Amino acid sequence: MRAWAIAVVVWAGVARAQAAPSGAGASPPPTVAQQRFEAATALEAKGQFAAAADALVKLGHGSPDDSFAADALYEAAVVAEERLADPTRARTLYEEVATKYPSNRLSRRARTRADFLARSLTTGEEPLREYQDILAKASTRPRDESRQRMVDLLQRHPEFALADRALFWLGQRLAEERHWDEAQARFSELERRFPTSEWALRGKKSRGDVLLARWHPKAARALYRELIESSDPLARSAGTEGMADSVSWIVRAILVVVSLIYLAAFAFAQLRSVTPRARFRRVPLELWYYGPVAALFVAAAVTENRAVGWATTLIALGGAALVWMTSLSSASRLARGPIPIKARLGRAAAIFFAIGALGFLAVQATGLTDIVVETFRAGPERS
Repeated sequence: MRAWAIAVVVWAGVARAQAAPSGAGASPPPTVAQQRFEAATALEAKGQFAAAADALVKLGHGSPDDSFAADALYEAAVVAEERLADPTRARTLYEEVATKYPSNRLSRRARTRADFLARSLTTGEEPLREYQDILAKASTRPRDESRQRMVDLLQRHPEFALADRALFWLGQRLAEERHWDEAQARFSELERRFPTSEWALRGKKSRGDVLLARWHPKAARALYRELIESSDPLARSAGTEGMADSVSWIVRAILVVVSLIYLAAFAFAQLRSVTPRARFRRVPLELWYYGPVAALFVAAAVTENRAVGWATTLIALGGAALVWMTSLSSASRLARGPIPIKARLGRAAAIFFAIGALGFLAVQATGLTDIVVETFRAGPERS
């Protein structure tokens, strides 16, 4: 059952409880209309969408003065639009709710959807049905199949009323899959064909994001500045957000370079101190302990999340290299005599920064930096 439909039933129960006389016993039984509404939404929960829509419409038309009539018609419109790919019927039902029940809490929402579908249907019902079906089932189909269907839709119906939205969706999908050139082409087409559309502004922001992802911060910042100079408040907000992202990107790029240089210098210093060279053929005892523990963490991470699994694998492999190098270096140094306390602290600090650099590079390489930062800020999500 849809969440909002559940809320309607709960709200009705609470309203009856509040309206009951003080000291009354059990709540009065549900009305016939409420029972019919619950039965219809139960059909929807079972996936019987056509039957659910028919039952809801029958309730709304059969008891137009009942408190559940507007809810029934609105839910029927939602089912028709989102589940049955019937935008014409959905528009009619939304229009009916907005017209017949102007004071109902759903009236404004129904008017918005009715007007949107009216504009969307100006180029025919077939392209709108196809567009809605692509979006509704994109998560269950192969990504390349959904993309190709959207491309075919735009080719068959170049004047489709929602072509600007379709181009933006297509560009976003291509960008997510790292088809950078194709994504840029779609965003550019969007800006060229629909220069006054809000989706063109979003496309420009996304085009800047693609440039940033491809290591072109200067070009990306130029696009963000264009958005900031726009008279549209949403464009200015998007441009400001993009500029902040570009600053963050530059900082992270600098940290990547610094981390790589530091790790290279650390490895050189560790390996250079190992004498004699025959020690390189020995597997340190520390590595025998570290290996199984690291493998256990990697196995756990891989089963949880692919990106986290890759990051953990990189950290584990890099950690193995650090353990190997520092173990050999420490053994070689101890062979020459005790290590002073200051030298020990210095080695510990060097290892600490090497671990930090390794972790940062692994997280950055797997695209988890933003998630890690947000986790530190807000804490882990709780289910």
